[in-house]
Amino acid sequence: MLNFSRKTDAKLTVLREVLQRVKNGEDVDVEKLLGTGNPEQEKEWEDVMNEIENTDMLAEAKKKREAKVAAREAARAAEQDAVAKEKKSEGSSDGKGGRPRFMM
Repeated sequence: MLNFSRKTDAKLTVLREVLQRVKNGEDVDVEKLLGTGNPEQEKEWEDVMNEIENTDMLAEAKKKREAKVAAREAARAAEQDAVAKEKKSEGSSDGKGGRPRFMM
């Protein structure tokens, strides 16, 4: 995995360099630099793109899970607050001055 990550980083660095040179208006042989026509390099690029897509999908799924957990925790906290307020209001309206009741 570490080896693949290094290859991916190297490919992305090459791509950034090519894009920067094109933006600067340099005459660049993009196909040669990116390995178009070379089956081995095309396979490497395909693997890199698949890995990026998979990583992106995993990151999106993780964000969704974290959002669901946060929503559940917020709902649970709101429910606990409501219960606490209800108990507090019951305790102060029974004429006992809000003294706690102990049940045995």
